[in-house]
Amino acid sequence: MSMRRPTSPALDALVGIGIVVAACLRLAWAYGSLHWAILPLGAAGAMLAPTLVRWLRGGSDAFDPKAIVSLFIFHNVFVAPALHLGWDWYTPMVRVPDDAWNWFGRLALLNVVAIACLEVAYGWTTRGIARARASRPLVRVRPERLAAVLGCAGLLAMAAQVQLLLHFGGPSGLIDAYEIRSEQFSGVGMLLMLAWPFPLIALIQTLIVLSKRRGRRPTARLVVGLLAAFAILHLGWAGLHGSRLSMLGGMFLAAGLCHFTLRRFSSRAVMIGMSAAFVFCFVYSFYKGAGREGLSTALSGRGGLAQAQQQTGRDVGWLLLGDLARADVQMEVLWTMYDANPDYRPKLGATYVGAAIFIPRLIWPTRPRGPQEAYAELRDGMIGARDGEVPNSRVFGLTGETLLNFGWAGVPLVHALFGVVIGLLRRFVDSLQPGDARFLVVPFATLLVTAVYLLDLTQVVFMFLQDCALLGLCAAVALWHPYAPPRRLPPARAFATVGRGMRTA
Repeated sequence: MSMRRPTSPALDALVGIGIVVAACLRLAWAYGSLHWAILPLGAAGAMLAPTLVRWLRGGSDAFDPKAIVSLFIFHNVFVAPALHLGWDWYTPMVRVPDDAWNWFGRLALLNVVAIACLEVAYGWTTRGIARARASRPLVRVRPERLAAVLGCAGLLAMAAQVQLLLHFGGPSGLIDAYEIRSEQFSGVGMLLMLAWPFPLIALIQTLIVLSKRRGRRPTARLVVGLLAAFAILHLGWAGLHGSRLSMLGGMFLAAGLCHFTLRRFSSRAVMIGMSAAFVFCFVYSFYKGAGREGLSTALSGRGGLAQAQQQTGRDVGWLLLGDLARADVQMEVLWTMYDANPDYRPKLGATYVGAAIFIPRLIWPTRPRGPQEAYAELRDGMIGARDGEVPNSRVFGLTGETLLNFGWAGVPLVHALFGVVIGLLRRFVDSLQPGDARFLVVPFATLLVTAVYLLDLTQVVFMFLQDCALLGLCAAVALWHPYAPPRRLPPARAFATVGRGMRTA
């Protein structure tokens, strides 16, 4: 993927496991004894820590899909449970059993088996990856064709944005509607999806222009300036309706496109970018929780920040454990299924039907709402919402949604399939030669694979339609070449050709 600094696997494992052991000892000290749940928690963290240490040391590409997914898995299976138990902080409305330590321990045991299945499946899929690197011929795209296709998509996105603003009465009307959670947002999902990609279209057009400067490698300042300009445009274009997922998804895609087409990022640059994204998420959460008033209060001074946190309930704990992790929700689901409500029947895949969000409810009025309905039934014994309403706003992630569908036995199997998907993506990326036009689709694929672990399938499908569908269509048109069947040779000539090939071999 890119030039990597040589690292020692043994040293990476030693450093990673040492960090995990130190964190476990700190948790045991806070608890007052070595609770048995700390052991499977530490085992889950130790299985992933060497990959992250190698990534941070520059031993793998900054946008290596396995390392990025491992980062979020590590946070969800080790960091988040440890913070939940150490801080005694849980997402509002999540029911916590009296023996939370025991149920986090049971969840950790399940995670250890699931991670082992993922690693085995990933290792099996990526065997022979060195041979795959030379197996794909270089594919280039004509910049003129790509620019023309993106121009048409940009006009479509601009038309959708204009229609969206007319619907709300301008940007201020859009903000007002968001602050009161107006019903005006009902029925505008298609406009939001079509308008969203415009900043990325503008970025790719800029990359096309920069790629024509032969012999001049873009400087780091140019890349940083380009990403900063994109962030400002993206915030003003798609950030008014309070979706941090849309904002972070756009920034991830922009950084990935610059990484693969302009200048490869170092691990230090990635850490700086992740820190900036964390600060943005923390500040933006006040706008998400209380609109312009919450944001102005948070930025008014030190006292204002504390006031905004109290007003919205959104603090660092909410960001780390409520937004970036699903550990307490998954623990609640496991506990409720096997203790509080053992009569619950797993849905056997029925929640995935809710991912068919592209079918309007005018055509399918009873279309399922996804895992939220199953969770409401698990928790309350009934859906608990009127027709057309969402029973709750919980996000369960890969493990949580699998529990609702198949119980604990399905979690290792689904993680094994997930490992195969990551491995196939890694094989595809490593098979591309420098300058291959298919690097344009790699950030989108990496984003979707990461979303599969963090989100529910319904949200992954929505992310695909919003973030990838229009730009993916543009890439497909730009990369398409008419199929030309091989020319049939006369029998004698064909035999001679094969003979020359055999002699050469």
